[in-house]
Amino acid sequence: MSNFDTSYQEDLFTPLSNQVWDQSIKPELTVLVFSYNQAKYIEECINAVLQQRTNFRVEIIIHDDASTDETQQVLRIYKSKYPELISLLIQDENQFNKNADIYGPLHRLALGQYIARCDGDDFWCDSLKLQKQVDFLKECPDYVLSFHNANIVNTIGEILCESYIHESGLRDYSASELRELKWGLIPLSSACYRNVIREFPFGYMLVQNGDLFFSMLLGKYGGAKFQSEIRSYAYRQHEGNSWDLHSIDKKNQMLIESFLYIVAYFIGIGEIDTAKKITSSRLIPRLNEFINPNSSS
Repeated sequence: MSNFDTSYQEDLFTPLSNQVWDQSIKPELTVLVFSYNQAKYIEECINAVLQQRTNFRVEIIIHDDASTDETQQVLRIYKSKYPELISLLIQDENQFNKNADIYGPLHRLALGQYIARCDGDDFWCDSLKLQKQVDFLKECPDYVLSFHNANIVNTIGEILCESYIHESGLRDYSASELRELKWGLIPLSSACYRNVIREFPFGYMLVQNGDLFFSMLLGKYGGAKFQSEIRSYAYRQHEGNSWDLHSIDKKNQMLIESFLYIVAYFIGIGEIDTAKKITSSRLIPRLNEFINPNSSS
């Protein structure tokens, strides 16, 4: 791993928008884009994906959760321009509000050995992001996941905060650390991971912050690599972002609920020791802080 080459010459790789592939060649990576009422931002997101430069074939699957604005019209325009590159899965009813499983079906549809995710209001800033992440995962089989940092930006893309991840979280994580939640933030719009999860537990559909649950699930298959050489992507903070809308108390409440579902998941599969570790290290401290906010302990 220490010999992994992080130097790249951009002009040696072709943007996805200009690539032409024989359809018999299977995509090596699938990009999953998730959209809902993001007509203001979805073009910037898709354009950033199309500007990715790779030496392997990529497919883009965009899931729209029954948007009521002009998002779907925008998506259909891109689909018409890039019919062999982009696939659309447009819902008639909002699946999020029904706690329906959209992730299992999407991962089963994905043809790539690797998957990269991006929310429709975020956008990537490093045109070689996917190439760098796939190259790393090919070189280092003990890792299941690659991630990188993000800038927090406002509605017009101005940077509000240089680092979305706390400094202590800018590091690699072992498989056991992922599994036992001994890690900081791994934003899924930065993630590229092996296509190893096809079924998602019921609890995953009930949590509001799936980043936590999902990275834990991947921990069954390997560790996570923080690739500092990848330029930060843009995490957009705006009133339509479901997480940003909530107060600190509500976010803490949702974290507690996530820990409860994760503990229940481990109990359900018989990993009682892991359930105990997460209960003592993450659930109980967060619960005490929530119940007794003014406690000095």
